[in-house]
Amino acid sequence: MFYFITTWNFLLIPCYLIGTAVLNVLQADSFKRVSDRIIAAVWLGIVVLSIALLATSLVFPLNSWVGWCTAASLSLLSLTSQPTRDEITNLFFMVFPNLALGLLTLEFGVAAFTSRQVTWLDTGLYHYGAIRWLSEYGAVPGIALLLQQLGFTSSWFALAAPFNPPIFDAQVSAITNGFAFLLAIVHFLIALPQLFTNQAQLSDWFIVICSLILLPLLALSSLMSDILVSPSPDIPVILLTVIIAWAMLIIAHHRSSSVTQDENYSFKNKFNNKFYDQFIPLILAAGAVTIKLTCLPILLISVIFYSVFSRFCIKRLVIGAVITSLLLSPMFAVNIVTSGCPLFPSSFLCLDLPWSWTA
Repeated sequence: MFYFITTWNFLLIPCYLIGTAVLNVLQADSFKRVSDRIIAAVWLGIVVLSIALLATSLVFPLNSWVGWCTAASLSLLSLTSQPTRDEITNLFFMVFPNLALGLLTLEFGVAAFTSRQVTWLDTGLYHYGAIRWLSEYGAVPGIALLLQQLGFTSSWFALAAPFNPPIFDAQVSAITNGFAFLLAIVHFLIALPQLFTNQAQLSDWFIVICSLILLPLLALSSLMSDILVSPSPDIPVILLTVIIAWAMLIIAHHRSSSVTQDENYSFKNKFNNKFYDQFIPLILAAGAVTIKLTCLPILLISVIFYSVFSRFCIKRLVIGAVITSLLLSPMFAVNIVTSGCPLFPSSFLCLDLPWSWTA
């Protein structure tokens, strides 16, 4: 339990730094409330760090040193932004003294629940094996020929690899799912009090309702509880689906409020106004695809949302396509290395390589 809590607290820092930098680069004015910015920043940081680790696996094994160096490098890069430094300083003095003890108490409870014995079948079949291969060797050419399931590339396994050192002998493999579950509970506890104020938004109602359905299901259902206490990518996919929809609601609310408040708002101004918030669901959806390929429908919905809110501007569509391609490229590259097929287990676009799975 102590390892879970310590790792979560150290992981929270780079994820928040990276995500805050992304929000500032995108000038995400939709996420004005401190609570919304924290949640969005941490999830963005998780996605970016996971993809960065997956890309790193093409060159280095993802042991603990490589993992923390990657996180530290991205954190230092994020701190080069002055708005990011200012925001973090303000948040530290405003939030940390008041909420540190409550967060630690919640972490203790979640750690006690998720540090149980892992019994999910797929973890023994290939989840933990894939994590250990990434940790010791990185992306291994043709590993899908050894066992087909080991060819399933997931940035979630890449995120878990540095935090599963051999010394713990598979006893901490649920650490990443526990972290995602902790964030979901924190989000629920943040949104719930908003319902009793005049500042409640549709996004707050959405999170509370989804949480009241999902959290008991994850904690009490025997099947979902087994999946939760494992490194399965199904848990982050479920939670990211909710986060993407939540982000869309916040952006749509901000956009409609901006239109309503400006009495002289014209179509021309609407078209030229600099809104970059719609990149956020796109980034999160691309990250979800790198976690599990079955998230492609979520990416499609995010692309439609992005296109509509970009007013089908060619320049913005091109930028969105470039960003999505960059985020997905590590997954394609690792898939080609491990199986010869960029969309493994699909044989679509498989390359004619000596280690190709189709061969």
